[in-house]
Amino acid sequence: MKNIFVVYLLLSFQFVFAQTKSEDAEFLEERYINYKVSEDGIDTKGRMKSMKKAINRIALARDTSAIDVLLDIYIGYDATDNDVKELAYVTLFKFKPELMPKLAMRISQAELKYGIQRNTHLDYMDLLALKKKLEN
Repeated sequence: MKNIFVVYLLLSFQFVFAQTKSEDAEFLEERYINYKVSEDGIDTKGRMKSMKKAINRIALARDTSAIDVLLDIYIGYDATDNDVKELAYVTLFKFKPELMPKLAMRISQAELKYGIQRNTHLDYMDLLALKKKLEN
């Protein structure tokens, strides 16, 4: 019962603070998060260039509505493939005051989702590493 209340509280919190996504945030979500496998693959130079441009525009506009999408990119992308993950981190760092509550909520959601096995899930570990990196 306690877990249900916590999930309800987290979802309510997320609903209250939800923002309308910008065009760049929607572009990134469509191109990266909701990407469907096709012949050209996700890592083409053109696709990566488009993602970088969108992240740069988000940073310049201080578009905090894109924080969730940037978190998804940071967590889900391997930095050895290209520098999109690092660019997402630099942009997230600029949004640190707005990011920290959302990051805490993501960590709480991951703890509820994965339970005692959370330390074996890379996305949870990436969230903790990001939090530690931001706190230093």
